[in-house]
Amino acid sequence: MKILFDHQVFSLEVMGGMSKYYTELMTHLVQEGHEVIVPVWRTHNYYLLQTLKTGIDILWSEKRNVSTFLKDTPFKGRQNLVFWCNKYRFLNNVDKILEGVDLVHITLFDPYLIDILKKKNIPFVFNVYDLNHKTQNLKSGFLNLQLCDYAEHGIQSLWEKANSIICVSKKTKSDLLQYYPTLDENKIKVIYHSVDISHISQLQNESIHKQETDNLLEKLNIKKFMLFIGKRAADYKNFKAFVQAVAPLLGEELQCICLGHESFSESEKNLHKELNIENFIHQMSGDESLKYYLFEKAACFVYPSLAEGFGIPILEAWAGKCAVVCSHINVFLEVGAGAALYFDPNSIENMSELIQGVSKNVDIQEELKNAWTQRVKLFDKWVEINTTLTLYKECINI
Repeated sequence: MKILFDHQVFSLEVMGGMSKYYTELMTHLVQEGHEVIVPVWRTHNYYLLQTLKTGIDILWSEKRNVSTFLKDTPFKGRQNLVFWCNKYRFLNNVDKILEGVDLVHITLFDPYLIDILKKKNIPFVFNVYDLNHKTQNLKSGFLNLQLCDYAEHGIQSLWEKANSIICVSKKTKSDLLQYYPTLDENKIKVIYHSVDISHISQLQNESIHKQETDNLLEKLNIKKFMLFIGKRAADYKNFKAFVQAVAPLLGEELQCICLGHESFSESEKNLHKELNIENFIHQMSGDESLKYYLFEKAACFVYPSLAEGFGIPILEAWAGKCAVVCSHINVFLEVGAGAALYFDPNSIENMSELIQGVSKNVDIQEELKNAWTQRVKLFDKWVEINTTLTLYKECINI
């Protein structure tokens, strides 16, 4: 099969679960002998750039290469410019790019291709990761492109013409049908995200960051720490409540590391100073190897979101042999079941008590680390790949 993944998520995300999912999927499809193309000319996406470094030939561009755009000069709207550049160049070469393509996997909610694909009789699928723009009353600013209204109109246009819709959890499927009640349920396929355990073990064994990270932890006098991962700015990530909950717990004996590419904002720094924890909460950035090394060393991973579509960091923490403490929300219960402990994300007191209990008790940490071994089989990488391939074939009528 020849599968095209469009530019959208690689234009807008620098790092994130969506682009990681697509690059892992594309890599495995190529390894299985399928042809994959990605019409991207400019990107800052970490996962795509790392994938290209491995030598996998998936780009469609005149020179078969990709460049960044003012990489060292981030500014508001930069990713928007990348988005429109890639979209324009794609549409300007669309006939040539779509030649021989069996199926298109649309990576976000811009319906710009649906009429073209209909004329060419090319089937397409798209993913719905979450309905946070509905369930959390989110406004503008998501991925710097006011994607709430964008998602609202895009989903409606896409599902009417799509051959299939992939939801990443049963919770997302339920939300989708609740907010779009006329949608044909038969089009929806739930395919869980996954982790490649063997690849993660290799990353941990080959981590180039071990000595460097150990030296940094020693320099910062970090003996034991809890781990927070990902974006913090959106309200549904619940980071401010998390900080307020862990503030009484932080000190020389227990600190907090926040892993993500965004430095602390001024408002975050001010909150840390107000709570007298500025010396005990730290921001770090790095690659996958660093992430899994921190998982391995952390007392626990805390995931305090008010809403998510799936929660892939839970799988990553399991694979990294780290105890998971997370919000008592439906999707985390669906994913985590009995292999995590849950707090009320709206209760700072409850969050604080549970995190304290886990971070201080090595026996509980070990129980949680061991509980994932059966659970993670549901989220095996080859289950995801084979289920997706079967769906592609059904859409193409192979």
